[in-house]
Amino acid sequence: MRGLFGAVLVLAGIVLIYLFGALGIAAAKAATLQPGVSVAALPFQVLGANYPKDALCMAGGLVAAGWGLYLLLFGGTRSAAPVSYVKDGTRSSRLSARLAAEVTTGTFARGLCLLALGACVAWAIAAIGAATGARAAVIGGFVALAGLALLEALVLGILSCLEKGKPVILLVLAWVLFVGALGFGLAGLAMGG
Repeated sequence: MRGLFGAVLVLAGIVLIYLFGALGIAAAKAATLQPGVSVAALPFQVLGANYPKDALCMAGGLVAAGWGLYLLLFGGTRSAAPVSYVKDGTRSSRLSARLAAEVTTGTFARGLCLLALGACVAWAIAAIGAATGARAAVIGGFVALAGLALLEALVLGILSCLEKGKPVILLVLAWVLFVGALGFGLAGLAMGG
């Protein structure tokens, strides 16, 4: 079932990326562009012309395709892999087995990762809108969404530190993403304010 869900997400991501390209090419026809620009770069040249539609299509397509690929590649059974194994009577741990065990455990840490990534996406969409001079209410909506995601991520981060059998590698990655999203947002507010 997770494989089917992953395939549907990849297809949805491809459709959204296609819509982003189509919106960008339609907006490029009305804009004056630099000569010699590649056709593949046209949507990025006019990014924000149809704000927030084009930014949402780009971000949604990348997130959906990435999440779908993750589910397709790592979406097997949810049983945790052994952290260590016995070979010739000696115990030794393998990094791949530990990573598999940590990804399948640590519900709070996985939620923290997803919320931190969601905050980064919301900050990026708000930054695109600020660069193109979009309405302040729309930009404020994405900033509020990012702030709410960071607040929820902070709660999940505290809960993940209290969780038994902490997935250390995933927890470190989650906190790095959280601090990065927080820094990205504070830098954007300082530059824009």
